Amino acid sequence: MARSLFGSVIKTRSGNWRGRYRVNQNDYYTPTVRTKTEARQLLAEIHARIVRNEWTPPRNKAFPANLTFKEWANKWIEAQEDQGRSPNTIRARRSQLHVHINPLVGNTRLIDLTQDHAQLIYETAKAKTSPASARNTLLCFSAALTAAKKARLIDTNTAQVEGGFTTHRPQRPKIALETDQLEDLIAATPGKYQLGILVMSYGALRYGETSGLMIPDIDPDSLTVTVQRATKRGPDGGLVLGPPKSAAGYRTVALPTRHSAIVLRHLRLFAHEKTGLLFHDERTRSGLTSNRMWNHVIREAASAAKLPTQIGCHDLRHTGLTLYGQQGATIADLMCRAGHTKADTVMIYQHSNQMRDRELTERM
Repeated sequence: MARSLFGSVIKTRSGNWRGRYRVNQNDYYTPTVRTKTEARQLLAEIHARIVRNEWTPPRNKAFPANLTFKEWANKWIEAQEDQGRSPNTIRARRSQLHVHINPLVGNTRLIDLTQDHAQLIYETAKAKTSPASARNTLLCFSAALTAAKKARLIDTNTAQVEGGFTTHRPQRPKIALETDQLEDLIAATPGKYQLGILVMSYGALRYGETSGLMIPDIDPDSLTVTVQRATKRGPDGGLVLGPPKSAAGYRTVALPTRHSAIVLRHLRLFAHEKTGLLFHDERTRSGLTSNRMWNHVIREAASAAKLPTQIGCHDLRHTGLTLYGQQGATIADLMCRAGHTKADTVMIYQHSNQMRDRELTERM
């Protein structure tokens, strides 16, 4: 490969030459020619057009010039399915396209889309739904245009709306219970669900990992639970079993030995032999337990134990990781227990409540 003043010239396997150049972080190539001199001449001509502001990106000839947004969006969604994107993501984006985006710009050519179209999509969605839903709709539109730009179908992503990507809903601070509060919560939980509360809190499992547990995943002798799968939403919106959130999600964690009776009682009385599920909800077609069901169980128990009733599944996980960290667990320990691959993710679980802050302050 030889360098030119603008771009570079590359010799092909057939012995011919072509130029390569970069504009706006995208790589482009000249047509293939017979000599290096011809390739350099093509690069010089392209450079001159760029300087005169006359250059436009070469069109991707795999798609027609009059490709509409709806036609592109269908191909984009199909590509995402082929790439293994989660059914939840695919379902949500199909809905956003069908309900909010295609009725407004579906028949518009990709190359004709402007910021005004993005503004129209955002404002229309915001008038019909919540600010969060409008933001997600705009994100979907932007993602489709980003993919179109990457495919060299458009030069720029015009899905730019001032304030459109801002998160409007303040995040509720996570609740970390003290050990005695957690024990009260477990005691106030109906027997059928006590083990679920135990593994989500002391075991720090995500609710989907808890719902995906099978009977062999819990070892009553070593008092450990092994995560090998998790529940997710399938294409039709129903719960299905799938892999954990990431490779780090495959793990085995220990449970407190003082709660061995809960484990043994659950295996004896509540494990569902027919499906093999450790936790079973007879109200669902698959028998899988949902986030909504677990949150209802937790809040009923919290009310009975006179604890904050807004507590949910993730608060239990946060509680377990906080208590684990307070016993001297390292970042590596927390990453392993939480099933995370990044250290900065588990830092949020090193929560320090006011009582802990006072205790440490008095020790100084």
